[in-house]
Amino acid sequence: MVRQKRIKRSDLLYLGGLFDGEGCAGVYRGQSWNERRKRYYPYQFPLLQVQMADTEPLRLLHSLFGGSYCRATYKIRRRKDGSPYKVLYLWKVSCRQAQAVAKILLPFVRTAAKQRAIRRVLVHYTKFPTGWWRRGKQQGLGVKLLRARKLKYPGKPK
Repeated sequence: MVRQKRIKRSDLLYLGGLFDGEGCAGVYRGQSWNERRKRYYPYQFPLLQVQMADTEPLRLLHSLFGGSYCRATYKIRRRKDGSPYKVLYLWKVSCRQAQAVAKILLPFVRTAAKQRAIRRVLVHYTKFPTGWWRRGKQQGLGVKLLRARKLKYPGKPK
């Protein structure tokens, strides 16, 4: 989870702007293999990530919110003239930790598209509390669940 520290407002403003420019948020699909039943089971997970060449902002994100911080490009690619590209680094959080970070960063993000993406992450566990994936007959159940809880799918900010 998010580390229990007092975060400065100036840091949150900076990280909101950083996430506006370099960040990515969304709910992604995956599959897990069940060995006993010999089949794949689909699932969804929310993910927040920032990828850039400068390491200092990513270290700040990692120190404040935890998550994973690593080198994103492992193979050094070269341009046509032989000079190498810059090495990229990646910070990411997923699942419940992504939901906690999204709740903190949402007021400080300005771009409407990023706000919608962060709201999608926040609504994910509200819509699907057990983590099941909308598919087939369950798709109608997801809509009924939304109506029963009077939730709106994240759209344009008001």
